[in-house]
Amino acid sequence: MTTWGDVKQWRGEAVGAAGEQLRSDVSKLERAADEVRARVVPGSWLGLASVFARARQRRLVETMDTHVAGARAFATAMFAAEGRVSGIHEVVVEVEHDARAQEFEIGTDGSVTDVAGSRTFDSPRAADAYSQRRVVERDALVARIESVLDKAYEVDSSLVQARPDDAFNDAGPHGVVDPEVERDWSTMSDDERRADLEHMARELADKYGVDDFDVIIEDLEDRDGKGGDDDPSLDYHGYWSEDDKGLHLDSNELADPDLINTMAHEVRHAAQHEMIRDANPGVIDQALIDAGIKDDPFHPPPGVTADDVQDWKDNFDDYHSPEDDFDAYHDQPVEADARDSGEQYLEDLDPDDLDREREGAR
Repeated sequence: MTTWGDVKQWRGEAVGAAGEQLRSDVSKLERAADEVRARVVPGSWLGLASVFARARQRRLVETMDTHVAGARAFATAMFAAEGRVSGIHEVVVEVEHDARAQEFEIGTDGSVTDVAGSRTFDSPRAADAYSQRRVVERDALVARIESVLDKAYEVDSSLVQARPDDAFNDAGPHGVVDPEVERDWSTMSDDERRADLEHMARELADKYGVDDFDVIIEDLEDRDGKGGDDDPSLDYHGYWSEDDKGLHLDSNELADPDLINTMAHEVRHAAQHEMIRDANPGVIDQALIDAGIKDDPFHPPPGVTADDVQDWKDNFDDYHSPEDDFDAYHDQPVEADARDSGEQYLEDLDPDDLDREREGAR
């Protein structure tokens, strides 16, 4: 989450320079798109060769145009943020100056500490009056700091929302949490986070038609209970187990909102297994389905085909573990699908969604 220490480093001119660099890069790509658009397929290319060449040219130009439009819009958002960041920086400087003048110290997390030396007073009343004044001064600084952080979250959120879906797939960042969601998550207790994660997971499982489903939030780093990491080389945020039909999430990661991504990722694995079962009924069940006695259970969600489900089945039969071959693990169909699902769920989650989940989890 964005802290006071982060905001102290913000400079409007840096944001503006980044916007200028992006705009320059986009102009180069725009010229490249124009060159590709102007290219003429050689007249000697006939039949299917000519058709395929024109089709690929058209798709490439469309992709480049989409990327250019999104990047230009993002550059505009950066220029709009430049002035707001400069204004925030000015207030930060003023708050830091006033804190030092009043003998307070502001921590990187925004906490305010009284660093004034000890004083002597002529009476208890004078001492009480001094203490009360110091509390008022401290609270005033805290209020100003909170106001600055609120404005910083607004700027962060505006840029996150302006970030385009990248036309070149893996070229852009994925799974970016809304800054306001990150801030709200930081204010929640671990018990609230546990309840929210379980509620989200059960909602997703219901959406996918997964009935046999448990949520277990536990210390995945110390499964043997000996007080240390079972394997320091591995960091399991969570996993889905077909053996106990359990979504296991690491309790050590509760403070990190990216655990929401992990939750949605692993629920998708549960859904993949469910879809594989639905697409491959036993001989008797298939006979009953063919006879119209039993309904076909295979109803995949939008965007999922029977071929996708078959690929997942083949993949689970020959699954690559990350500790054996990370690249093979990362690129296999079941992980690519679950990764996209988890990242999209986290990106789509806004503060209103989180509020609804918190209400539903009570």
